[in-house]
Amino acid sequence: MVSLAEPVARHIQRLYALVDLTPLGAMLAGKVKEAEEAIYADPHDPLVNWAEEDLRLAFEAAGFGEVKVEAQATMVETRITPALLTRWFTPTAPGDRPAYSQRLAARLTPDELAAVQALYARTLTGQVVPWRSVMAYLAARQRET
Repeated sequence: MVSLAEPVARHIQRLYALVDLTPLGAMLAGKVKEAEEAIYADPHDPLVNWAEEDLRLAFEAAGFGEVKVEAQATMVETRITPALLTRWFTPTAPGDRPAYSQRLAARLTPDELAAVQALYARTLTGQVVPWRSVMAYLAARQRET
């Protein structure tokens, strides 16, 4: 018998949903949303590109018979600190997991990215926000042979 609890990064809180993007204009706001959603749909990033059904299928493919997966959404209050904002917008070293800003930079110009960073800093610094996450709970039994 295997049981585990695993956070489902694909369903984590979207940063763009924490701010009013109106000051960026409709076009840039749309680009920000598309760029952030692309992070969680990246087929080359196994940390974020799976969901509950993928977990169930992986365990079944590994030879587990009775596999049950249940997802539970949670909401906690999170303070957006200057250090957290810095982490989101400071590029990482080559070979490390890209920072949020590097992911956005794949779809935004440097000026657009600077505008997003300024909006997030102005709007979120020191704020306590509702932070959504999803936990997948799995229970599986090895197939009888």
